[in-house]
Amino acid sequence: MSRSLVIIVALIAMFRLWTLHVASTNEKRLKINGAMEYGYGSTLAVWISTGAIYAGALIEGDTLRHAQFDRVAAIGLAIYIFSAMALIWVMRTLGPFWSGKVLIAPGHKLVVHPIFRAIKHPNYFLNMIPELVGFTIMLHAFITLAVGLPLFLISIFFRIRVEEQALKKKFEAY
Repeated sequence: MSRSLVIIVALIAMFRLWTLHVASTNEKRLKINGAMEYGYGSTLAVWISTGAIYAGALIEGDTLRHAQFDRVAAIGLAIYIFSAMALIWVMRTLGPFWSGKVLIAPGHKLVVHPIFRAIKHPNYFLNMIPELVGFTIMLHAFITLAVGLPLFLISIFFRIRVEEQALKKKFEAY
């Protein structure tokens, strides 16, 4: 893998570690306030499939493709940057309710921002899916994309079902 891609991957890793820190901090606060977690298995499936795609893309991009920063990588990076901006926007919009898990605390307020009406799950459709697509394209990891993305989409399908059920249970307006 080219030096420029190694640097970009390192920056992405730092960004994702920061988001994990924010998610973990919010999760701890929500649980202290009595939050209930829904769909542990679906969360685990999303995490495993995401980690597998990241690992597969790194291995394929480095050992099989010897990825260079070229037009293909630039397109992948642009998609990734879009997804990162979407993630930051979702994090700001959900504020202390944003985490990596489906958690609902007493006093939890339903976020009714217009984007959540237009795109029911923007974190998945504007962040997570484009993030993985962008990362794999950036590293020329097309086998990982072809195999991993469908598996990830299956895990997201179940995660959305769990989230929908939890929100319908908690909020009559949902």
